[in-house]
Amino acid sequence: MQMHYPLAVTPEAGSFLEVVQGVYWLRLPLPFELNHINVWLLDDGDGWTLIDAGVSIPATRVAWDQLFATELGRKPLRQLIVTHLHPDHIGLASWHCERFGIDLHATEPTIRRATRLLLHAETFNQELAAEFYRANGAADPDRIVRFASGHSYRRIVAGMPERTHRIDAGMTITIGDREWETIISHGHAEGHLSLYCREEGLLISGDQILPTITSNISLFEDDPDLNPLQQYLDSLEVFRQLPETTLVLPSHGRIFRGLHKRVDAIRAAHMERSALVYGYCREPVSVNTVAGRLFPRQMDEINSCLAFGETFSHLRYLEQQRRVRRFSENGICLFQA
Repeated sequence: MQMHYPLAVTPEAGSFLEVVQGVYWLRLPLPFELNHINVWLLDDGDGWTLIDAGVSIPATRVAWDQLFATELGRKPLRQLIVTHLHPDHIGLASWHCERFGIDLHATEPTIRRATRLLLHAETFNQELAAEFYRANGAADPDRIVRFASGHSYRRIVAGMPERTHRIDAGMTITIGDREWETIISHGHAEGHLSLYCREEGLLISGDQILPTITSNISLFEDDPDLNPLQQYLDSLEVFRQLPETTLVLPSHGRIFRGLHKRVDAIRAAHMERSALVYGYCREPVSVNTVAGRLFPRQMDEINSCLAFGETFSHLRYLEQQRRVRRFSENGICLFQA
């Protein structure tokens, strides 16, 4: 089955579109190169359940005020579920929870890691982190440290809600007349949550499966021994078990059908990038050297840090496959085929 897009239109910022009965597609602005996020409002009887919150910037708050001034405002928000800890998903969670007096529902890793980034900055060892990135050849380790410490995160995440509820894999969440199964995956973000309605063939995929771009898969200093790309590829296989005709509601881009086709394309894209990285390792190279070849264009602070992290994840993947070896020379970590 080829991928296809069943809806010819997308909602503008501050507006909404009903995808199927009781499932509304809302699009919110982002201050990045990727300029939007899709969030999902589900009819929950006498209220709404919201999946993801948007980033904490004035334009998003304005968009929400416009949305709740429409017919969506006839019922209150009863439940907020966040797919993962990234700012475009959790940024306004505390704002919504405070506004409606509700709790945040998320996976344990999402709650734990977001709390660490927001509330425990004083425990972040900047010198140790800088040494880690310096040893991996980073041209500007302080820039990556600012990102890894949560400095950028705290600018666009309003805070952590006081009351949280943990979501685990294999749970069934009843929202209105629908039952949604929880699927937890890793790689893009530890404890990433997707929701699947088996009866109607609906998948709220978050960032785990996107229609035209691949999610960033990064390795940073807080989990230096992980193999996030392998984790992500393993997680993809869980989605291959769902029907090909599943209607996928992603966090970016348009809703689509052709799930297996997209899973295959995402896997192929990562394998192609790994092949490029492997080719750069004919001679000893640092993470920073490979990142500069993979991503030669000028990038802002966030994207340059993500480029470094993604390059590192591909090198770790190749190392775990024993296709490259890692060694140290003059205090710098190098990789070679």
